[in-house]
Amino acid sequence: SYELKGRRQINVDGESVDEVIAQPRTFAVPILVKGATQAAIDTAMADLAPLLNPDQGDCRIIVSRTLANGNTRQREIVARYVSGYEGIAIKRDSQRNAIVPLVFRAYYPWWRDIGAVERFHSEQFLDAIGAGVNVVAAVNEGDVRTWPKIGVWGAATSIQNVELANLTTGQTIRLVQVIEAGHVLSIDSDPATQSVLLDNFNIYSSTVDPFSDFWPLEPGLNWLMFRGLGANGFFSLRWEHRYNTC
Repeated sequence: SYELKGRRQINVDGESVDEVIAQPRTFAVPILVKGATQAAIDTAMADLAPLLNPDQGDCRIIVSRTLANGNTRQREIVARYVSGYEGIAIKRDSQRNAIVPLVFRAYYPWWRDIGAVERFHSEQFLDAIGAGVNVVAAVNEGDVRTWPKIGVWGAATSIQNVELANLTTGQTIRLVQVIEAGHVLSIDSDPATQSVLLDNFNIYSSTVDPFSDFWPLEPGLNWLMFRGLGANGFFSLRWEHRYNTC
């Protein structure tokens, strides 16, 4: 997880807000460098150097594990090399190959499944004399909370008084904007990238009730409620599973 680096106070719309500055996730990866002699190891390390240049950008670190049931699980994290190539604490195995601990930093600190895609759920508001309510189940298979992207739109008529609630966490997003037919409202609930867009234009301040509480999907089963006025309202939910461990 992130470590607290510092804190400073900023003003947002007249309110006092603490802004937390966090450290990226730092971890070491043991790299096996094969070579029967020291010269061979030095050559292999020289070949490795261009790949570790931080100027080359981020890299994908992939870990494979054999589970108790015999299946293989692969997860990846995107990180950037920091240090360790210099050979600090080099160890040698029985064949005298070198094991070098390389240090990486991940600014997005979560592991993902290899080839992971966003989970997707889409339904129409159930209409009961103009008042539609849906209660749906969303399962976050990761071991940490994840923040969904939510879409709301009216197919043929406008919709209004929309409430999007996570009954598991007790949090609700309320929208005061009338969504006209043919327009799409998109919500990114992640605190790092939080936004509310109508047809890709930012309308956060005029759309979200100030008492709204953006919610995550907690690990495991989450019961969600979507409610709004309008017989032709639809909602969609996208999220990804992410993990604290590989």
